[in-house]
Amino acid sequence: MDGDQASASVDANTVDQLTDQATSSGSGSVTVAVKAPSDVSQVAVSLPASAVADLADKTDAALNIETPVASVTIPNDSLAELSTGSQALSVTAAKNENNTVSITVAKDGETVDKVSGGLKATIPLEESTPGTVAVLVNPDGTETIIKKSIASDGSVSLPLDGSATVKFVDNSQPFQDTQDHWAKSSIDFVSSHDLFNGTGNGNFSADRAMNRAMLVTVLHRLEDTPAGGNVSFDDVAEGQYYSVAVAWASSSGIVTGTGDGFSPDGDVTREQIAVFLFRYAKVIGVNTSGQGSVDRFDDSGSVSTWAEDAMSWAVGTGVISGTSGNRLDPNGSATRGEVATMLMRFVGYLNK
Repeated sequence: MDGDQASASVDANTVDQLTDQATSSGSGSVTVAVKAPSDVSQVAVSLPASAVADLADKTDAALNIETPVASVTIPNDSLAELSTGSQALSVTAAKNENNTVSITVAKDGETVDKVSGGLKATIPLEESTPGTVAVLVNPDGTETIIKKSIASDGSVSLPLDGSATVKFVDNSQPFQDTQDHWAKSSIDFVSSHDLFNGTGNGNFSADRAMNRAMLVTVLHRLEDTPAGGNVSFDDVAEGQYYSVAVAWASSSGIVTGTGDGFSPDGDVTREQIAVFLFRYAKVIGVNTSGQGSVDRFDDSGSVSTWAEDAMSWAVGTGVISGTSGNRLDPNGSATRGEVATMLMRFVGYLNK
C-alpha cells in the first residue's frame, strides 16, 4: 500500500503452480484475488510474462484479476498475445476523480489499447437501475455507450477491446406506456442501450408484435452497426431502415430467409428468435455448446427440426423460458416487451 493505492506482484513460481492446477483440473479460469481495503483508489497487479505465456500455452484457462476497484478477465487467446514481452504483464484498475474508472493493461511498460481477444470487466457500482449503461470515454473526449454492458447485483459487467476509461449513466427512457408494464425493467434496459427506439408520442408499445426486420435491426445495433454488404433478398429494398441490418445478418449467416425472401414484415416467432440469437452468438465467438432440455415443456414436439439445437441452447441459457401452461410456444409470435426481456437475458449471458 502507498496511501490509497495498492500494488501486488505475483511471482513466477505461483503462476506455475496455478498453471499446473488448471492443467490437472481442466479448469476454465485461474484467479488472482488482491485483498486490499475496499476504499482503495487504485490496484496494480503484475505477473511475469514468461509465466503468463506458459499459462496461455499449457491450458485453455482465462486469467481473472479480482480487485476492489474492478475485476478483469483476460481470455486465454488474449494471454498469448499479451505475454510476448520481456517485462511483466500488468493490469491496473483505478478510480479517477471525475467519477470514471480506468482499466489499463500494459505489456513491456506500454499501454495496450486493443487486445485481439478483448477483455471483460466487472466494476462495483453501489446504485444502479436496469437502465444503467457503461459509457466508453474516448481519448478525444467523445463517449460511446457499451451496448453489451449490464448492471446487476451491485456491479456492472462489460466487454472491452483493451485498455479503457468508462463511466456509468442511468439512460432510462421515460415511456408513458411502460410505467406499470411487467417488462418495464427489460424495456429500460434495451432502450437505454440504444437497442430499441420508441414508437412515437412517448410510447414504447410493449405489447405490439415484433417483426423480423425489427429483430435483425436490434441485433445489428447490438453489434454496433457493422457494414452490411449487399442485400440478398428480393423483398428487402435498398434504403429501408432495416436494409443494412438484413444485409449484415444475411452475409454473416445469422438469417437465411423464409423460402419466400426475408419476409421483413412477418411476425418473428419464438423459435426464430432462438435461431437468430444462437447464430449471432456463434458469429461473435461465444461458446454455444451448452444445451438445455426442452422435454419438460408440454409442446416440445412442436419445435421445428431446424430450430431444435437453437431452442435447446436458448432454454439452457435461460434466454427463453416457457409461457403459461408449461408451453414453449415455438411457433407463436413475440411482443416487443417479450423480445426486450430475451435481449436483456442474452446480454447477461454474454457477460458470464
